[in-house]
Amino acid sequence: MTDPEPRRIKQEDNEEQIELIEENKEIEEGKNHRVKTEETSWKHPSCKQNLDIQIEGHHEGKLYTCDQCEKSFKKKSSLNKHTRIHTGEKQHTCDYCGRSFTRKGHLNEHLKTHTGEKPYTCNQCGKSFSQKGTLNIHMRIHTGEKPHTCNQCGKRFRLKQPLNDHMRSHTGEMPYTCDQCGKSFRLKQPLNDHMRIHTGEMPYTCNHCGRSFCIYRSFKRHLLIHSREKQENCDQSSRTLFRADFLKDHLKVNTTEKPHVCYLCGKSFSQMFALKIHQKRHSGVKDHACSKCGKTFFTYRTMKAHQIVHTTETPYKCSHCDKRFKRSAHLQIHEKIHTGEKPYTCDQCGKSFRLKEILNQHMNIHTGEKPHTCEHCGKNFKQKRHLKQHMKFHTGEKLHTCDQCGKGFLDKRNLKDHMNIHTGETPYTCDQCGKSFKYKGNLSVHLKGHTGEKPHTCDQCGKSFKYKGKLSLHMKGHTGEKPHACDQCGKSFIEKATLNEHIRIHTGEKPFTCDLCGRSFSQRGALAAHKKTHSTEKPYTCDQCGKSFKRKESLYDHMRIHTGEKPYTCDQCGKSFIRRVTLYIHKKTHSRVKPYTCDQCGKSFKNSSFLKVHLCTHSREKQYNSDQCSKKKFSAELNDHQNQHSGVKDHACPECGKTFFTDGAMKVHQTVHTTETPYKCSHCDKRFKRSTDLEMHERIHTGEKQHHCHSCGKRFTQLSSLISHKLHVCVSEITVSSSDPVLPGDRC
Repeated sequence: MTDPEPRRIKQEDNEEQIELIEENKEIEEGKNHRVKTEETSWKHPSCKQNLDIQIEGHHEGKLYTCDQCEKSFKKKSSLNKHTRIHTGEKQHTCDYCGRSFTRKGHLNEHLKTHTGEKPYTCNQCGKSFSQKGTLNIHMRIHTGEKPHTCNQCGKRFRLKQPLNDHMRSHTGEMPYTCDQCGKSFRLKQPLNDHMRIHTGEMPYTCNHCGRSFCIYRSFKRHLLIHSREKQENCDQSSRTLFRADFLKDHLKVNTTEKPHVCYLCGKSFSQMFALKIHQKRHSGVKDHACSKCGKTFFTYRTMKAHQIVHTTETPYKCSHCDKRFKRSAHLQIHEKIHTGEKPYTCDQCGKSFRLKEILNQHMNIHTGEKPHTCEHCGKNFKQKRHLKQHMKFHTGEKLHTCDQCGKGFLDKRNLKDHMNIHTGETPYTCDQCGKSFKYKGNLSVHLKGHTGEKPHTCDQCGKSFKYKGKLSLHMKGHTGEKPHACDQCGKSFIEKATLNEHIRIHTGEKPFTCDLCGRSFSQRGALAAHKKTHSTEKPYTCDQCGKSFKRKESLYDHMRIHTGEKPYTCDQCGKSFIRRVTLYIHKKTHSRVKPYTCDQCGKSFKNSSFLKVHLCTHSREKQYNSDQCSKKKFSAELNDHQNQHSGVKDHACPECGKTFFTDGAMKVHQTVHTTETPYKCSHCDKRFKRSTDLEMHERIHTGEKQHHCHSCGKRFTQLSSLISHKLHVCVSEITVSSSDPVLPGDRC
């Protein structure tokens, strides 16, 4: 076995040569080579050095071990240099700046920064470097070499230090912590930038405008604004970009070029970084973890944005108002409110928006697209936030609770508006009439009253509405849908609010009280109508006859007299009416229900007006004397009685023109003009025009005899039979003993 050819080495100074000779004296003799350095004479120091290196090439053991970290070395000089890491000893000091180094070679490289010497030049771009190692690293830019690979995600790096920093994104390690707020960072430089937020230091100042920055990259980006010659203009849009590489990526958006294709799903992207983020969604790799809560994210930027949730720090302040923000992006969006800038315009309706995301959401209105679907009920939504809001209905989650009444809300904004009820605050004001509202939604509804806009039209009858909710309720009138049922009487309603008002009939609750007379009502609308009775004002006037009304609804009902319209039809007999309440009263004739009962004698009536007239028979003190005769009349019939003395017949039949003293008499007369007999006897097939005739007829079947003679005690089913009996059999003063109510239209 021949010894290998001695390697050529660079001539070093005398001190280093002596160290090598001393090292070789301490090496033990190998199995195949025995060296006696004390007996050897050297003609030149370099010869001995060549021999020492020759011996080292055959010796494979690591002889020198560090007693602190147990790392081993072949040379004692290497161990000595390594030990200085633990001791912190730096023997070699720079004469220019005083900086110290553990090795003399490092000092020599450092001195070149003062002398400006850059002997190592790149043969491709001509850039020079003071150190050869820096040149070698630089060459990887041209060769594309990235020798350092992450063993978890496969990402590659040119240098080992960026790999070490990248590994912290997988481990979640954040060794650099702020001693003021406790915030941690993976790298030291972000910590240094962060500390300037607490100190207020802004070391980077623009010479052009004087603006200062705490972060160097923000300062560098700002300088591009002043250096107009470095800007690149996009010829496809009006956007201006500061760097050619930015322009290159931006042009792909306008040309719809998407060269980067996902091999799993085939989706294309215009930029490589977007493809990389997309591919993480296939693999499910979320390699960026929040150090506070452990939540993971696909991108580092998303994770950084999330971490703001854990801090109350708001370093970004609006220059126009005192509002502060956690993120600079939120500040930029907010400042557009002051400037009025809306750069994103809809190409279909011309509406402008501050954010591109809002424009994208707005475009769904034109396309009708609803990409967000509820997994529970299948309902679709145009915007993702609407889906999130909807999901809370399924989960029943109500995170926001009122601290005064304990009511829970799905959304924080609803709680904020609810608090206005307790405080009485009305922050939303109409800029046209000055009216204020507690809720923003009520203001939006109110504003449509000024514009008169009715964008929602029924496709069945053509009626238009200001609000979509009103149209939805109207459509139920066509379908007959009444989803809200009373659990006490079974009556159904289209609206839940109408059901709530109806339930007050059963409970007797009357929460709405008139502040003028103290009368209470179960419905707010009834109170509003009642308050107009205290006022003599009649603002609603008929343009055909000049008659005025206090309520707009009364005018609408009156106008039907002129038009002849009768929109309310009985579904049992087909009879039509001008007013809804008249139809309601009429339907009771078919049901035979008499819900109004006198609490003194127990007699029941179909209408409340009949009961009021009947109650006057018990309270005789409420009768009024006629100023024309000595007769006593109740207040409800006094006016009609006075007309008999004056001869005024102001109630005319619309069919023949015949006039009557009372409205009731005219109504009875109108049955002459019709052959309709809506009232059928439940015992036989006989039919009648009037309900009173039906009641008298049914007494024949039931045997009921309400009228009796005071002289002989004989009873009769009809009043006319009693009168005939008094005139021909028991000749005496005719006294009717019936307690039947005499209707205002039947009295003379």
